[in-house]
Amino acid sequence: MPQRNQFEKVQIIIYLHEGLSVRNVAHTMHVNKTTVQRIRNKWETDETIGKRKPTGRLKITTEVEDNALVQYLEQNPFHVVRAAIQRTDVPGSRPTACRRIKESPLKNYVATKKMILGNEQKQARIICALNNILRENWDRVIFTDEKVFQSTNNGQIRVYRRRRTRFNENFVNNSERSGRFSVNVCGWLSYYGPGYVG
Repeated sequence: MPQRNQFEKVQIIIYLHEGLSVRNVAHTMHVNKTTVQRIRNKWETDETIGKRKPTGRLKITTEVEDNALVQYLEQNPFHVVRAAIQRTDVPGSRPTACRRIKESPLKNYVATKKMILGNEQKQARIICALNNILRENWDRVIFTDEKVFQSTNNGQIRVYRRRRTRFNENFVNNSERSGRFSVNVCGWLSYYGPGYVG
């Protein structure tokens, strides 16, 4: 239903004070009867035709405190909310802090996990790619990869970051090889599509 402007609301109140019925006012103003009744009821109870002032609780934090909380998590994306509250002295509870963070550009994601590559490894991969970029007969090449199932569960690491920054080095959970027991499952992909592991 479209909102009536102030002039229309005043005119409706004038017609009602002049003794016109709700039906006649609705017909004259080309509005629904429920609209006229709502405006009349608001005028009789609040003596106003404007919007009622919000009655909700005031925010316990200031804009400066909210910014400090968000800036701390931007600088320490792997820290939890409780640590951010303690370091910034932001008043209020953890749910309050979480609401302030949700109002910001930051979102809480599971951190992308990547192996740490040394400079020599990076350089070797670039050289390999450049040497093979023009190679023919790629339909005769098979690419393989593996998924490692570890004997222990490290759990998910979460990070606060902005959208479209998943692979930014500041937000990646770098992992290193360890001596844990693991089972490797291999798969392969060719020019014609995914393959099957026997």
